[in-house]
Amino acid sequence: MIARRIGAAESDLEPLLLAGVVTAAERAAVLHWFRQAGLSTSLADVVRIAVAMAVRGMTGPSVTLS
Repeated sequence: MIARRIGAAESDLEPLLLAGVVTAAERAAVLHWFRQAGLSTSLADVVRIAVAMAVRGMTGPSVTLS
């Protein structure tokens, strides 16, 4: 589970948001790979790159809801 891996409670917003971001990155990667017919990079590599890009954007300062 994502929550356990990041040290958050399952009821927190962050794990749910992270799951959504990863899912969106995977979908975008598949679409990008499909549109690039001659792309020499494997689909798995494109997905890894997209997920890394998305997660890197989430490593900013912590935000709390008040």
